[in-house]
Amino acid sequence: MGSDKNVVKKIMQELRAGEKRALIVEQRMKSIRPELQPCIASWKNGRRLSFSHAGISLDEIMEKEKVGYLEAVFKMDVLMNNPEMAEQYKNFRFIRR
Repeated sequence: MGSDKNVVKKIMQELRAGEKRALIVEQRMKSIRPELQPCIASWKNGRRLSFSHAGISLDEIMEKEKVGYLEAVFKMDVLMNNPEMAEQYKNFRFIRR
């Protein structure tokens, strides 16, 4: 299946990535957990859905890690796949230099 040029362009802008990386990210979007697919669909349409898991919200990830919505969705996917990590997430501290 081909790529959606508009989605690739949007990924390039949000992640400040080149086309090659954006194409990889677009493909990875398809493997995100089904629970997060509505968030991806919403993002593609220029909206953001609220989503929480294990007491962690996408907004919290965005604020804590200083990332955009799309990256927060990917990070939430990682947390959902790793319950131990999700349990410890509230205690994580991210240091930016």
